[in-house]
Amino acid sequence: MGDYKTESLKSFVDSIREVEVLLNAEGRPEKSLPEPGDRRDSRDLKNALSRAGLVMLVAHFEGFVKSSLAEYVDAICDAKPPSRRVPDALLDLFTKERIRELSQTEDGKQRALRMRRLFAVYSDLWDEDRSINPRLISGSVLARQFTNAGPESLGAALMLVGVDDPIGDIQGDVRSRGGLAKVNVGVKLQEIVGKRNKIAHGDLTEKPVNSEVRDYLLFLLKVAEAIDELISGRIEYSCSLR
Repeated sequence: MGDYKTESLKSFVDSIREVEVLLNAEGRPEKSLPEPGDRRDSRDLKNALSRAGLVMLVAHFEGFVKSSLAEYVDAICDAKPPSRRVPDALLDLFTKERIRELSQTEDGKQRALRMRRLFAVYSDLWDEDRSINPRLISGSVLARQFTNAGPESLGAALMLVGVDDPIGDIQGDVRSRGGLAKVNVGVKLQEIVGKRNKIAHGDLTEKPVNSEVRDYLLFLLKVAEAIDELISGRIEYSCSLR
């Protein structure tokens, strides 16, 4: 595949090749690795490779989602559409973030002065016909709202960019692509994140096999393609009309 609607998906596809290299290492042992006849060491190596592969895979996927969210904000900054084309939830996020910062100012007079400036400047975000001021929004602030690859965090982050039913939409897209018609996206994401968390926190009993991680790789790639469609659609909606 090579037809990507966003740079985020292209970067994700490139990054998961690293996971495939790691998974393929068990079939090409070098001199520094255990001999094929050493079953115990060989088994330990396979476990380590698959465990590392799963952690790396989820990390790359989470990086892709954060990058996609930031890419959406970057597109708005470039196009400067009227605020009515940007979801209220996103405008609310950026406004609350600034209020939260100001509320931590200990000097009462300084806080009041900055609050006056805040409402004078941020009122533009809520004027439906005024173009978005790029200085008032931030891709990094949006990306921070996504904390893990679980369905709740993923769904909440995508709702901020205007996707009403993120997991349901992803489910429909994944099934339409074939091969995963019976997979429940929410349950599968929770399963993958649960296993990644166990491994990342030192649980040695969690030992996904090579084929299992490959299945997860295929699944997350299809989910990433679905997210790519959603983000590109939101970019088109927010930025195509002035």
